[in-house]
Amino acid sequence: MSLLVDLHHYRSAQNTPCSVYLTELTAAVELTVDGIDTHAVVRMLDNIIRTTDNQPFAASDLTASDRDWLLAHLYQKYWSNRIVSTLECDQCAAPFDLSFELSALVSSIYQSIPREKISGNARFMLAQHDVDDVIGAEEQTDYANDHSRLALNLPTFAHEQATVSVSLQQARNFLLQATRDDGESHNLAPESLALLLEKVAPIVDLELEAACPECSKIHWAHFDLQSYCMKKIIGEKDNLLVEIHLIASHYGWSLAEIEQLPRTVRQSMANLIVASR
Repeated sequence: MSLLVDLHHYRSAQNTPCSVYLTELTAAVELTVDGIDTHAVVRMLDNIIRTTDNQPFAASDLTASDRDWLLAHLYQKYWSNRIVSTLECDQCAAPFDLSFELSALVSSIYQSIPREKISGNARFMLAQHDVDDVIGAEEQTDYANDHSRLALNLPTFAHEQATVSVSLQQARNFLLQATRDDGESHNLAPESLALLLEKVAPIVDLELEAACPECSKIHWAHFDLQSYCMKKIIGEKDNLLVEIHLIASHYGWSLAEIEQLPRTVRQSMANLIVASR
């Protein structure tokens, strides 16, 4: 069954909020996942996203924030809302689990997005007090048009791709320029821009605190949803091939036919075959 998800930053040609369907994963999609990078994510999303009005859609037009938002829904649908990872204490060497609810984490991260300030696809029009609340009123900032609002374009995959083969400084300058409307909407310093983007377009990439239950040593564990979700899909490929083999052997179906089965149907059929033996 498809999953309906409201996007935060994406806007239709009519500049209206947009919702998309995440169609069910199939083997045809899962087998093409060959990395954890953004290119692999965009390719996968292009294969499973359908718009509610059947209009053309490109995942490359999404912000990194909206991509993580979709991956969060995808992970909760097919795996679990609870994330569990085993750590080893570097003080007493005892293993312990770090666990949390993905939905709660994502909600806390995305609650800061001022959706009412979105004025176009991946574009914000922010009042001076919105910016000052984040970067501080002491920073001098040139605002768009009437000098009381700041126009901010959010980088999308197309912008990210343009920075792949350049130096870090060139990448920072390019992304800074890309956020400007017509190249001259603001003069935010890179550090201030990073703070503002974290507020209006957050991603699920952060350090989580965890305490060892044996010695109480505090640890910080890095969690990057994009990497975590894509690794999960890649890590299941061997089991996916077993499912395909079971169904092909039992029913005599072709690979092309099995590849189009919804993931949940394919897994249920494979489990029934194993249980009947």
